[in-house]
Amino acid sequence: HIDIVHIQNTYQLSLDLYFEAKKRGLVLFCTLHDYYYLCPCLQMLDANDELCLGRQTEQGCAKCMSQRRKIAAQVPYRKNWIEDHEKALSLCDCIFVPSESARQIVLETYPQIADRLTVIPHGIDLSIFHKVDVRSREQAAGLNVAFIGGISPAKGSKLVTAMIKNGSKDIQWTIIGGVGDNELFLMERKNLNKTNWYVREELADKLQEYQIDVVCLLSVCSETFCYTLS
Repeated sequence: HIDIVHIQNTYQLSLDLYFEAKKRGLVLFCTLHDYYYLCPCLQMLDANDELCLGRQTEQGCAKCMSQRRKIAAQVPYRKNWIEDHEKALSLCDCIFVPSESARQIVLETYPQIADRLTVIPHGIDLSIFHKVDVRSREQAAGLNVAFIGGISPAKGSKLVTAMIKNGSKDIQWTIIGGVGDNELFLMERKNLNKTNWYVREELADKLQEYQIDVVCLLSVCSETFCYTLS
């Protein structure tokens, strides 16, 4: 006795979910948590791991699909992808995205769904955090810089690695989170701390413990919502 179907993701699933729901006359919602409906490569990064958002070309997409998904370059795969997902989204009564920037990006590809696209940010319980005391710069021996979250190539691990390699020795670097980049994972420096993964409730204490002055979030992909920033 289902009344409403709310589709959160169709990765490795079928778009039949949409059509079967409407065939049964059910109210249909969808949340776009990422840019999977804009491109099967998900993060809008091209074959060189550079942001391709807004500068996609047929030739560039064909090359990327060939490298990332082993799809023959002669196949207009992304064009077909957009057409198929447009049909599915057109069946929705309401479509949710977690930020205004995500709304604008989605509408560039699917302008026809503007009337049913609603922004609802993801919920976060801010009561689990506490204020961090700001360190007096006059008392500080050097600058303490942190990178927070899961640091992978899409999250800017190459930039992080370059900053640590080329940065001043007076800077104390701290990675608060996991590292999904082999070079950065194996890097060792006297002025580099790695805490490994954390739970949200520990974050303020970690910032306090390492007396962090600056936090850098260096994602190279366009994010629909950043839990780490929030």
